Amino acid sequence: MSHTFLKLLFSVAFVIAPILTHSQLPSLSRWQQFTPVVCEVSTTEGAIGVDATVLRTHRKRIVEAGVSIRVRGSESWCDTPTDTPQLPFRIVLTSLQTGTEYEIAAYAVTRRGGRVESPIERITLPAATPAFADGRWCELPAFEEDSDSEFITHYTTIEGERRRNFSMLYDHSAKIAVWVAYPIHDCYLGKAARTDAWAFDPMVGQQSQMNMRRSGFTDDNGYGSYDRGHQIPSADRTANAEANAATFYYTNMTPQQSNFNRGLWGKLEAFVRNNVPASDTLWVVTGCALTTPEHPTPLYASHNTYGGRIAVPRAYFKVLLRSSVRGTTPDDTTAECIGFWLPNEAPSSTKLNSSWAVSVNQIESLTGYDFFPGLSDSVEEKFDPALWKW
Repeated sequence: MSHTFLKLLFSVAFVIAPILTHSQLPSLSRWQQFTPVVCEVSTTEGAIGVDATVLRTHRKRIVEAGVSIRVRGSESWCDTPTDTPQLPFRIVLTSLQTGTEYEIAAYAVTRRGGRVESPIERITLPAATPAFADGRWCELPAFEEDSDSEFITHYTTIEGERRRNFSMLYDHSAKIAVWVAYPIHDCYLGKAARTDAWAFDPMVGQQSQMNMRRSGFTDDNGYGSYDRGHQIPSADRTANAEANAATFYYTNMTPQQSNFNRGLWGKLEAFVRNNVPASDTLWVVTGCALTTPEHPTPLYASHNTYGGRIAVPRAYFKVLLRSSVRGTTPDDTTAECIGFWLPNEAPSSTKLNSSWAVSVNQIESLTGYDFFPGLSDSVEEKFDPALWKW
């Protein structure tokens, strides 16, 4: 089941059309020489995002810039220009076939008709990895995007294979991800060190993110003891530096009460990882609630260094799913699931509280999300803390 994974900067009609080859282009005079460069390529299922620029030129001399794409081995290319010839630029190509190898190149055209292309880059879109019958990965909640929210999947390369790293539903108004979904398997866990690679998420416009290069928030009540709290933990992605670095994107961060982040939340994260060996794969959704029955009004904070406004979660949750039969997709006969609900506040104790373990259905009632849509509600209502060694 395919989804719209990126907010398009403009619509792309994927129609193959021939483009001029270098031998057919007008020659460039010395003062016109310039170099298109592909800076970064990202992929999601069915889409390729390309960040590019043009070096050694005056931007007024460029009348068109964009990206060319073709299926590897085909003769025809398709040009996709930017909506305005500004540098640098980003183009998202959609409606592409998963499991297919594409060739892409950035190009630019000057006023005098000269055109230059960057070296060709080859990229294979990850093949779909269906789990439930509708093709949805096990960890993904049911969701719909709207004008404020955007679904994003980050990928990484592990042991030479392109794998999904994590997915999120990002709220542009709140400037946080309301949930982050990801699998945990031995392949994601290794000996890579924590990168502390704090950075803007390249798949979300910087204007929709809070700069969190440094910590430090003060909320509207004057309270300021908040950390940059991960939703997918850094320690859940230690296979290599690339996988770990993505966990430090600002889109994965929320203002989290400091003592809570460094104590109980960290213990819960370790508890989740410790359950991986018992299940081959653990499917996890970590998220936050901006309001709760106890706090029906959203709370916001400002960054002490960089300014800007960001929502402060009132509570956090985790929902876990595994199969009782190793190496299989969970269904109503093999699924084991459990939920956890914790307030975003300084804890009165450093010990994990049994009352925080709840059913997945209860988390759904508190958040309005539909987790593990491939399972029946009767299965999601059951939870056994002892089965998870809670």
